[in-house]
Amino acid sequence: MKISSKYFFVVMITLVGFIYTGCDQFENVFLNLPINKEITATGNEPDIFERETICFTDYDSFNDNIDDVEAIKYVTSAFFTITATPGLQGTGIIATLYRGDGITPLFTFTMPSAVADDYKNKPLKLVLNQQQIDLLNNYLADYKTNNCFVAELRVANVTGVSGPPYSITGQFEMVVELKLKL
Repeated sequence: MKISSKYFFVVMITLVGFIYTGCDQFENVFLNLPINKEITATGNEPDIFERETICFTDYDSFNDNIDDVEAIKYVTSAFFTITATPGLQGTGIIATLYRGDGITPLFTFTMPSAVADDYKNKPLKLVLNQQQIDLLNNYLADYKTNNCFVAELRVANVTGVSGPPYSITGQFEMVVELKLKL
């Protein structure tokens, strides 16, 4: 009898523990929002560059959930070349993301290779340091006001097999996490 009451006691404690810890309701759901922007820079030497504005409100996933967004956090970003003048290269291919004012940089990333074809259909992850991630997340903390960015693509000291003019079309991609209340 002592053995069965011990088993009964263990089963009851386990069952009570499961009920209190296993039935928690979800308070939030997280949604990754991919942000993609194609940028074409065309011009003559020495540098070619172009800027494009990116706004969260351009994306249905953001607009569909705007009333439930509690926070936005940076996850990752990447760049790849779509097309370029044959042999396009320079001393640097540089991606910069600015606040919506187009003046204050959030991060600047110089590609390891300055040859545009090295990134043709091969995304390069833009590895940010912790300071850059913190700066970006601080900007995103006020997402109701700060929901736009300016992305810049620049090739410094550009040359190519043909040209000028020189041209590069690349795609900047960023993923942010939306914390949504249920």
